[in-house]
Amino acid sequence: PDSFLRLLRKRVKKERPDAYILGEIWEEPTAKISYGRHRDFLLGNTHDAAMGYVFRGHVLAFLKEEIDGEQLALAFGKTLSITPKEALYAQMNLLGSHDTSRIITELAGPPLPVSREEQAVLKLTGEERKKGERLLLLASLFQVAFPGVMAVYYGDELGMEGYEDPFNRRTFPREGSKRLPAGKLREQIIALMRLRSGTPVLKTGFFEIVYASQGAILFRRYKEGQLDAFGKPAAGPEQAWIAINRRDQPATFPGQSGVGPLEPKSGAVYLDDDKVFSF
Repeated sequence: PDSFLRLLRKRVKKERPDAYILGEIWEEPTAKISYGRHRDFLLGNTHDAAMGYVFRGHVLAFLKEEIDGEQLALAFGKTLSITPKEALYAQMNLLGSHDTSRIITELAGPPLPVSREEQAVLKLTGEERKKGERLLLLASLFQVAFPGVMAVYYGDELGMEGYEDPFNRRTFPREGSKRLPAGKLREQIIALMRLRSGTPVLKTGFFEIVYASQGAILFRRYKEGQLDAFGKPAAGPEQAWIAINRRDQPATFPGQSGVGPLEPKSGAVYLDDDKVFSF
């Protein structure tokens, strides 16, 4: 109940003012209604932020071609408009968790089998895995672009597969596993994590959706007068561009961005005028 959560917050913040109180909330946290009342999860009375399951749902819907780029921009716009900035920038932007199918399986695998026996043994084919790795990298670019905290569920950086519990909770593979080599996917995910954590404008810069089409979208993170979205000085690049193309054809972006064309199912990150990541 809210009364308990308010008391919990007071006690936690008294003990440690910078403690992070995260809520496992699957719906839009500011629009959540339960037990017959509206819950004030992100109004400064209970939580600091929520798990980004809504963010995850939008990303999956786009990459699985259930919605187009314009619809995705509208969905993100809604989240931006109803989420307090302090909570938005602290949101746990996840792609997978112990309560979801593995992200690579969800992006490229067959629909969830009814039989648990089938779920236990079904693996991606070589072609499905190749497609899944590219889509997983595109999903990770959304984590780089969107305000919040980039969160990686253990093993997703290796492309671990699996449907729902317990198959999404398998043990971490031993080094040298033939099925899950520590190869290029892992290196690329780590590179994106380092880029995100080491670039102030990607953490606290302003956020803008510059362009959205049927299958491509372009984001911009930027500072204003050397200040971030919280009015604080921020070092490093003035702006970042994150371009994503889920289509099977090349994509182009507005000329003023300086972002070059993208090959099918590929993405790129630019810091100021320099391309610092692409695949």
